Amino acid sequence: MGINRLSIGIQSFSDSRLRFLGRIHTAKDSKNTIHAARNADFSNISLDLIFGLPDQTIESWSKDLQQALLFSPEHLSCYILTYEPDTPLYRKREKCLFTPLDDQKTGELFSITQKFLSQHEYVQYEIANYARSIGLYSRHNRKYWQFHPYIGIGPSAHSYSDHVRSWNHRSVSKYIENLGQQKLPIENMEILNREQQIIEFIYLGLRQTEGLSMDEFYQLFGKPFDTVFSSTIKILQDQQMVQIKNDRCFLTPSGMLFLDSIADMFLNHDIS
Repeated sequence: MGINRLSIGIQSFSDSRLRFLGRIHTAKDSKNTIHAARNADFSNISLDLIFGLPDQTIESWSKDLQQALLFSPEHLSCYILTYEPDTPLYRKREKCLFTPLDDQKTGELFSITQKFLSQHEYVQYEIANYARSIGLYSRHNRKYWQFHPYIGIGPSAHSYSDHVRSWNHRSVSKYIENLGQQKLPIENMEILNREQQIIEFIYLGLRQTEGLSMDEFYQLFGKPFDTVFSSTIKILQDQQMVQIKNDRCFLTPSGMLFLDSIADMFLNHDIS
């Protein structure tokens, strides 16, 4: 079927942190799963880890990274913990049941991740994603970031083509019911307008270490990126947050920590 990579949601090799995250597996389960995948001849494995948890230290996060590298994964995704509305963690935070890690400490963990994985010859090609080589970049994820069409299969899966995004039913029973009726299990869809397309192009482009293509921006939207956003680019260059090189605009390592606010700066322009 063309599937050549197994992505395993480890999140942490600490049982206490897994319990905090509401995960039902243990560190032992994670290790057994990785061994089973290798024994099943998966030669391309990606491990997901999460950092930025309350009270997390450089030492504890470094231990997770070191443990992950013992399995020599071809790819690593290291995500900063976010508190999404209507989730158990979000509600617990609202009730002050724990104190979130502050931004400065989270930034230190991000920098440690970059440095540690670089020292072990992993290439950072997106804010949260690292691979042993260019050939091991996730082609699946890059389709999202590069505005290319994709088809989502399964409950909750999203699809995108010709500026139309659709998503399947979250309910497994509803998903199966639709398929049984010979119907696509689509819950809803939206057509992205020009402004939404520009927002996504910039935000997703800046997520990648190679940045966004200014030439592609002009081809898509008929406006020269470096002219439209010249004042913002100048401010961010002075702050050493972005660089312009070879027709691409990309974040510096320090700029990656401020992706959301930097994207907002670009999006506050009137580019109609």
